[in-house]
Amino acid sequence: MTATRLAVQLKDELRFATYIIELSDQRIDFVVADRTNDGVPDRIYYEWDGHPGGPLLRSINGTIPQVLANDVMEFEVNYVLQRQNEDLSPDLSPVESGEILVMEQAVPAESNVTPTSVRSNRWLAQYIHPDSFNPPLPADAISWRMTKAELRLAKAGNRDGRTLLQVRPATGDNEPSSVVLEQFEINETNLSKDFEWEDFHFKSLVGLSPRQGHCLVLQWDGGIKSARVESGNQANLSGELHSTDQGSTWTDQTSKSMFYRVFGTYTVPEPSPVTVSRYYLNGVQFSLRLGNNPLARVQTGLQVFNRPELLSACFRANFDKDPGGEDTNLDAVADWMWNNGSTNPAKLVSGIWIASSSENLELRTHPVNDFTQLTTVEIQCRATSPGGWGPTFRMPVDRDTFGYGEIFATLELELDGTQTFCLFDGNAVTNTLLVEVKDLEDGFLNIRLVIDPATDRVAVWLEDIFQGGFSFARYANHHHRYFAAKAHTVDAEFKSINVRVSQTAP
Repeated sequence: MTATRLAVQLKDELRFATYIIELSDQRIDFVVADRTNDGVPDRIYYEWDGHPGGPLLRSINGTIPQVLANDVMEFEVNYVLQRQNEDLSPDLSPVESGEILVMEQAVPAESNVTPTSVRSNRWLAQYIHPDSFNPPLPADAISWRMTKAELRLAKAGNRDGRTLLQVRPATGDNEPSSVVLEQFEINETNLSKDFEWEDFHFKSLVGLSPRQGHCLVLQWDGGIKSARVESGNQANLSGELHSTDQGSTWTDQTSKSMFYRVFGTYTVPEPSPVTVSRYYLNGVQFSLRLGNNPLARVQTGLQVFNRPELLSACFRANFDKDPGGEDTNLDAVADWMWNNGSTNPAKLVSGIWIASSSENLELRTHPVNDFTQLTTVEIQCRATSPGGWGPTFRMPVDRDTFGYGEIFATLELELDGTQTFCLFDGNAVTNTLLVEVKDLEDGFLNIRLVIDPATDRVAVWLEDIFQGGFSFARYANHHHRYFAAKAHTVDAEFKSINVRVSQTAP
């Protein structure tokens, strides 16, 4: 009953998460809208140290962690993530193949066939990798999509058995990770007494890397035995894994494989697209057990309504107040700082920063960041005086010990009342024009940049219209490690600034 009460509490808080700070097997750290009636969001984390018998802790807004329960034997969290790809060359058209059988372990005519039951202390998995596809993927394939999987399943003899078929990315040891990309619930009542091919059609397994292995996982979810799986024992079979501790560790079953079929499609470039990926938290599944009785385990899941993106850093400024006090991740460190310490409150009017070039005031992200991961910049701004560069912003990207790239962008108000946008590649001394867009309206302009450090490429959208993707050069290092915005040689106005650094799947 205590575990159930705590599970309900965690679900009630986590389902409304707006920002994810950390996801791990035994720790969840996230931000929700104001729950303490102080007018600001709240940061909450739940944590178990992983040692059987240890406490489950909860802290809010950095307070001393509260012990919610002692004698915790299990607290395991799995995350349902959605991977969303974006093409940084949308003027090109990648080509997707038709559905084909990409990998198969068929039932041989003569084989040592072994039925294995899924239990609470025996989860099963089958490792697959594109390197073993037959026929192989084309050498220039940029991704593949798993459309369907088939397994040989049968009843285990119970009526209340439930099994979860999950697709998870594999670790470097060819074992299932804790990330669940998609899953199906298998009720034992729907299975046949004899082994039959059961098929599962996937909807969201897109953009899979040709260099990444995955695992089909059969996770026990109820009953004594929840299903039976047909496998084979032969010297040339491989890939089946068992777990006796509910996924904490996995053991390779030498010379053994499930009988399965995997279908999918692959995508090739036309001719050379650049694709980046973001991950969003769709849902969470977790189990909690207090005490030694395995029947006391509570397993549940939830949908995360806001679908927050997984970010390693986020800097937001809306200028309805001084952004120097913004703290998106509630880590007690301001997300922004001014180069001279503060700004004149009179310059913040109706949610707009009225920036004067004569003040030489610059807004910088804080703390320092090397921007080595996929970075998205979204700005609403406009130039308000002709005769020079108005709103400008610059940032070093993909900084390492050998150098960095730099992005420099600006708007200029022309004498005819239109605006001109320019994007430069360069440092403070040498700037190379990448793109110039003229005849833009004189109002606030929505600027969006997506910077991919892996390919040293930046893509540009103005008012949601794609302007092109461009490669940028690298320079010798300097001390700048922040995004900065200012009015350059003439006055400008900024309505919002949003800089997000994406995080890969945990």
